[in-house]
Amino acid sequence: MIISEYEGVEYTHRVLWKVVQDQARLAAEREREWFNPSLVAMVFAFHTVEAYVNFAGEQLAPAIWADEQNNFRDPRSARRLLPSTSASCGGGSCCRRGSTPGR
Repeated sequence: MIISEYEGVEYTHRVLWKVVQDQARLAAEREREWFNPSLVAMVFAFHTVEAYVNFAGEQLAPAIWADEQNNFRDPRSARRLLPSTSASCGGGSCCRRGSTPGR
């Protein structure tokens, strides 16, 4: 049976991280031909970080992330905008290790 509907919230960064974990485990289990799953894990790890930054940005500073392409076009703008992003969540209290933004 194919399920075509899903109720609830599905976080892209969590879906991508599952791919990283699966491919890393597959690569670790192999003595030969481990390179391809390792490469997949590395590429998906990069995408996971990007997806999480987008998720956190939308939660912490929706006004900045609404126009993300223009606000972050210049790499120096990240240095200018990110401090205001962490300040919007109470000075970084929601960014402590082990906490989950958006919950």
